[in-house]
Amino acid sequence: MGMGARIYSSEDVGSFGAYGAQNVLLLIGPTLSMLTVNITQVKMMQCLKSENMGLLPARFRLPTYLTLNVVLLVIQLIGTVIYAMTQNIALVESASKLLTATYVCQMVFWIFTLVENVFWSIRFGRHSASNQSMMPHWKLYNQLFGLAVSIVALGRNLVRLTQLGMGPTGFLSVNEWPSYAFDFYQLAVILLGWGVFYLPGVCKEIQFKQVHEESQSHEC
Repeated sequence: MGMGARIYSSEDVGSFGAYGAQNVLLLIGPTLSMLTVNITQVKMMQCLKSENMGLLPARFRLPTYLTLNVVLLVIQLIGTVIYAMTQNIALVESASKLLTATYVCQMVFWIFTLVENVFWSIRFGRHSASNQSMMPHWKLYNQLFGLAVSIVALGRNLVRLTQLGMGPTGFLSVNEWPSYAFDFYQLAVILLGWGVFYLPGVCKEIQFKQVHEESQSHEC
């Protein structure tokens, strides 16, 4: 949708609504993808019965991941709407500072999720040989988290921070194609990897088998 609005905006440069829409839609794509990544990370730990092997307490992990992602997304949307829909210099500067803060916070938060994933991987690999049989290729699937965090948290957010640091007259702002290209190819790589291996579906299948086996044991 963001790329479609971008194409429409390039054909109709006078359409202020299309310009604002492509800014907002291109912004939320990578953020929503990372929300999926974070939730899947929690689900993978749950389906392998290893929720207590991470850095955060098991009962706080999903609410923390959801809350921080949603709060940062909402603040980012507010900043983007202000940045795209006004020409007031003071408001643009305030929106730029707000966006910079959210990108930095997102980067720190997503790097933390990667650190927790590494910590969990070490503990799970050492002490949960029986649970590993539920997902024999868990190490391969686990690399999807590192791929997503490195591309979005580090690559994409650094590009956006560089763009904001250059200001409205900087190269990345005046020549908009680099930011769109970065967002598009980065998101495409993540979606391709997750589409090929589809870890959410693997986790759902494992949880379904666990429920089925538990129901059969109760019947016996």
